[in-house]
Amino acid sequence: MTDYKKIVFALNLHPSVKPILVGFLVLFLPGCGTHKVETIYPSVSADRIDSLIHHKNYFKARELFEQEIQEISPYHQRRFEAYLGNVFNRPGDSNSSIDVLFSEYEKELSDSLKAELMEIQSQNCMKLQDYEKAVAIATRQLEEYQHLYTAEELVSMKNTLQIWKGLVDQPMQKLDIPGRQVIPLTRDKAGLSNLPVTFGEDSLGFIFDTGANISTVTASTAQAMGMRMLDASFTVKAISGIDVNSGLAIAPSFFIGGILIENAVFLVLPDSALTFPQIDYRILGIIGYPVMAAMKEIQLVKGSSLIVPARSSSTSIRNMAMEFLTPLIQLPSEEDTLVFKFDTGADGTTLYRDYYLRYKEEVESTYTSTMISLGGAGGKAEVEAYKINLPLTINDRQVLLDSVDLIKENLTKNENIYGNIGQDLVAKFDTLVINFEEMFILLK
Repeated sequence: MTDYKKIVFALNLHPSVKPILVGFLVLFLPGCGTHKVETIYPSVSADRIDSLIHHKNYFKARELFEQEIQEISPYHQRRFEAYLGNVFNRPGDSNSSIDVLFSEYEKELSDSLKAELMEIQSQNCMKLQDYEKAVAIATRQLEEYQHLYTAEELVSMKNTLQIWKGLVDQPMQKLDIPGRQVIPLTRDKAGLSNLPVTFGEDSLGFIFDTGANISTVTASTAQAMGMRMLDASFTVKAISGIDVNSGLAIAPSFFIGGILIENAVFLVLPDSALTFPQIDYRILGIIGYPVMAAMKEIQLVKGSSLIVPARSSSTSIRNMAMEFLTPLIQLPSEEDTLVFKFDTGADGTTLYRDYYLRYKEEVESTYTSTMISLGGAGGKAEVEAYKINLPLTINDRQVLLDSVDLIKENLTKNENIYGNIGQDLVAKFDTLVINFEEMFILLK
């Protein structure tokens, strides 16, 4: 029997040119691949930082870079600033470093590294809403480096270019936050947090989801809210293999509590793609990363409200990174420190194949595998998994998540990410704080 409480609704526009799971929809966008430095001999420190970045341990890479910067050549400094500025939400700094690399070291850059730096630039430009520059970068990438990509990847990149082109002449998103906001949350049938989104005299409940890279609505919701459809169409692939026609729209204005949001970008999906007749449930809309990040800091109070403070919290913790638009969190687990995706739209935590490979002997000697059903927009999939206990340390407090799904095989290209943290961890605390400026996640 399918466990539809396991539905994951995060709609992730991930940077990878390889397929990924997108709230059980797959959308292809360009992004950072496995990088290999082919020019200018690196130091031992630079080699170690390269390895850490390759394994997506951006936190240790940042720590080592700051400790040993004097031992690293200016060329490699700019390279690491490009990568780390991107993942730690400093897109302007990242692009400045990339500009220096192209202006001062272009002859030293391999084609593969140039292409990858362009991918980072396009991500940064998306965050900065500089779509004109994103179009210029993507166009050059396709013209000069298409020999580096497969036919499938090229189709995905051309698809993404159409998205950037559709956004070029659109006004920038703006938020007006008049002081501290306390906004009530309600739980829907699937147990997910909903915010009241108000437009005119009407109000609808939208899922508030840290795992959603972009805000999303159904076609009927877009029409009801008077959204302006853009000249950009593409398909997303459901886990069932069904292609779903999608589009983009601009919402002229709406309110979340007292916060006025203008010109927000929405992914528009057919109503059927976000309808789950098995449990008589449908999604009207999802508030995603671009709107959340513009709030600078959000505080989710258990079972009651979303708070947007007038003044951000202060802490020395810096445990959040962004893989394009997907939040990552660094958490201690027994003797290890592991990196996970962080997705409040997921009912429970799910562990990936990299976790299985890291702890394979312990897992196989302690637990028995079984088949589980994963349900999502467009279909379901049967996968082999283990139900395991996951120990974590939060604020010097030992927390145990039990019966966590550990998926044995790769459903997605989640290399070096150990899993996806969901509501089962968040529910053990009273308040969740996410700060997009200082890049930290607190559970209190």
